[in-house]
Amino acid sequence: MEAAIKMFKALSDETRLRIYLLLLQGELCVCELVNILNM
Repeated sequence: MEAAIKMFKALSDETRLRIYLLLLQGELCVCELVNILNM
């Protein structure tokens, strides 16, 4: 239960959630994440 709570707290941040969802689709390097997320 504690692990699930930690995971959902981490995913409550919009940027972290977006990164997670992008990485579910496949590998990306940091430079690709930066471009996709406009950072």
